[in-house]
Amino acid sequence: MSLELARGNEKTAGENFLRRKLAKLDVRAIFFSSMALTYDTPDERARQADKIVKNPSNYKICEGCDSIVLTKAHTCPNCASYRFRGGMDEVVAQARILGRRERRSVMAADFE
Repeated sequence: MSLELARGNEKTAGENFLRRKLAKLDVRAIFFSSMALTYDTPDERARQADKIVKNPSNYKICEGCDSIVLTKAHTCPNCASYRFRGGMDEVVAQARILGRRERRSVMAADFE
């Protein structure tokens, strides 16, 4: 086999490899962006806020980004803060605020 023919096969193999990798990335991007869109609808945010209002003792508020997280979380999944406010009245008030507006925080799925 000649050197030129061997290089031609390497180029084709490399292009195929790259094409397969990009196809996988596109599928992941579509999945995560559609997943993020389903959680960002006003109805879904209102449903989540209603769930929190019904049982505020299971949640606390991050002092770093004002996100509402589960009580069992040791750090905030959005900003990695470890300081929280846990008053039930505060959680209910924050849930009502967040349930009425669009998402402003950056989440891990936004980077994928």
